[in-house]
Amino acid sequence: MHYKWMLLVLSCWLSGAFSSETAINKVNALTLQPDIRTLKNPSIERSNLIKARSQRALIENTHYTCTSPAESSDSAACLLIELGDAAAQQDMGTWVKRYSRLQQDITAQRLSLGQWDDYFKLYDQATLDEIGNIQRFKLVADKPLNFLAYGDNAPQLFEDPLRPYLTDSLGNKWLVDTGASQTLINADVAKALGARAVAHVSATLTSFHSDAEEQGRLAVIDSLTLGEISIEAVTGYIYSGESVIGLDLLKKLGSVAITKNGVYVWRAQDAPTKREDCSVDVYLGSNILNTNQYLFTGITLDNKKLYSILDTGVSGYLRKRGQGAPGVKHLDTGKDMLNSSMGYFASTPALIGIGGISKNIVAMEVAEARYPAAAILGFDLLNDFDLFIDFNHKNSCLVKHSDPSSTLSDVRSHL
Repeated sequence: MHYKWMLLVLSCWLSGAFSSETAINKVNALTLQPDIRTLKNPSIERSNLIKARSQRALIENTHYTCTSPAESSDSAACLLIELGDAAAQQDMGTWVKRYSRLQQDITAQRLSLGQWDDYFKLYDQATLDEIGNIQRFKLVADKPLNFLAYGDNAPQLFEDPLRPYLTDSLGNKWLVDTGASQTLINADVAKALGARAVAHVSATLTSFHSDAEEQGRLAVIDSLTLGEISIEAVTGYIYSGESVIGLDLLKKLGSVAITKNGVYVWRAQDAPTKREDCSVDVYLGSNILNTNQYLFTGITLDNKKLYSILDTGVSGYLRKRGQGAPGVKHLDTGKDMLNSSMGYFASTPALIGIGGISKNIVAMEVAEARYPAAAILGFDLLNDFDLFIDFNHKNSCLVKHSDPSSTLSDVRSHL
């Protein structure tokens, strides 16, 4: 009887672990490629998990509180979303508390998340203490609205033309790349800026545009000055390629407008709280822990509806998955393998519709691409739209230019 009781307990525990793992895998897939129509449906019952997913994908100001993971498998997924959101806000003290609580429950076998348990074996207490000491991100700006002009945009050998680079106070170039989940710091730039590596914390860096991988080390830059603003406690991964301002940093800035001429940054207290001139909404896709994320919107391509990722780090108007053209190979950059596109490509005419604009473009059809969506909108999109990313007031969208020849006065009119 004793052994039957033990087997029953073990069977129930394993069943719960499988249930939690299955639910988390499902939620992870749904947050990475969210069904916007479902999340916008007012008839759906708003559970804690639905609220959590909605806040991520719809970038809306919805508050939720996760319940105990012992109550249901959905609650465990909700807690992992909370963990990822704490990291996204660079609230590392809260992140460590949440991570430690889940780690203790898993170690004591009060909770099992199946394969997700391995994530809570990565860091010992000493490493968690170091992570917890990372300061909160801080924007220092004297003016309500600050304009950061792009620097020298002239392409080098094998480089794509017209990509948005900002220059820091030491003359280092930073690519403004909404297609990059995380901020990346060139190793030489990291040394020049005195970046401090966080011991035993690294990540495998990958790209949409190649099959290359590289290990990056988490580091903190105490202060980074870009034009009229300074940013304190900038986190990113040190690697061999070019320095990249990724989506994680753009989100922390709160309210920004990325235009064809430069980037506008509002102070939090001065950002517009509501925008009536949005042409098309922008959404967020992310994995459950917020380590992989991207912006996307709806378009029509040759009269077919599809989602497209917004990637200011690549040139051209649109790239799409395809068979490509044998014998023609394209390189995005000649600097580093991680960001280079090694697939074959073909240029094809296409009719695109987005935000009330319909136009004929030349699309790049790329073979062997690892795009998480059918298409990618590149930097040339900013000839027609300004991209507003507003995580202060949960209001992100593309705004059509009133005067395509100049975006500067257009952005100021949005104040």
